Amino acid sequence: SDLANGYQRRAQSSDNCHGSCVKMLQFSSAGGRQQYLDLHGVTIAEPPYHSFVVHGDENTFEMRVEHFKQVGSWYWQTDGPELYTGSRMTDSFVNANDDVLKIYHSGVSIDNTVVWKFENGPVIQWGWGPRNIDGVTVRGTQVIHNRMHPWNHQYNTCVVNSSSHWADMGATNTADRSQTVKNITIEDTVVEGPVNCAISVYAQSNTENILIKNLSIDGWDRPVRSGSEADRNQFSRFEAYTDGSGTPVTIGNEHTQSRGLKLNGYRVGGVSIEKWGGNWQADQRGRLNFSGSLWENWNSWS
Repeated sequence: SDLANGYQRRAQSSDNCHGSCVKMLQFSSAGGRQQYLDLHGVTIAEPPYHSFVVHGDENTFEMRVEHFKQVGSWYWQTDGPELYTGSRMTDSFVNANDDVLKIYHSGVSIDNTVVWKFENGPVIQWGWGPRNIDGVTVRGTQVIHNRMHPWNHQYNTCVVNSSSHWADMGATNTADRSQTVKNITIEDTVVEGPVNCAISVYAQSNTENILIKNLSIDGWDRPVRSGSEADRNQFSRFEAYTDGSGTPVTIGNEHTQSRGLKLNGYRVGGVSIEKWGGNWQADQRGRLNFSGSLWENWNSWS
């Protein structure tokens, strides 16, 4: 239902209701005034849209979330909670049909999350546009069920994702070189059962020091066959987008400075995926189809 339409269905003349769709939990944050939200033991059932949002000053609304549960996310765009600057979430269960753990802000920590994932969106997301993000940790994420499949090409998918721009997902010139994403640690993520892809990072900000440690995936939805579209949709991607003038964002050098994208302990079916081990390529077990121009900006080791 849509607040702009008297809590009735969204009018057919409106292409979306991103700002006015009814949310299960919606808060306002006054500009320049530090506020805190303690949320403990709350369960949301069958959300109709984004479950948990704050409008206003996103930098002065700190959330402390414990034992949060979200179930019955049958519709698309039933995201998990968005955590704002300095927030933390622990010991939670999220059933979502879009972005589950949204790490768009600095100083966020998320620990011990159990995820039941439907087909739309990734598990961990920091994209949709250029951002300034610094100092985020996500630890102990267990994906116990998922329906993520490779049948359609999507920019907002995989276990870990920084999506292309929401306004034009196919555009590659949406970057802002004045913004930087850095110092993100994603550790001890386990995906039970087959999944479509591991990582897709379409960098729209300067990017450095991204550590993905101990990502363990049981296997893939389907074997790689003869270069079909479904095959390509299972590949992980790492690309540096450009600004409007065609200048790409800066990605930290991993080989010489240890400031790039680090995959430490990435395993598929119990097998370690290593850059120098010959099993990382798109048609191999690791299924990494990273841009050749970023060869020195990533590494994978056990």
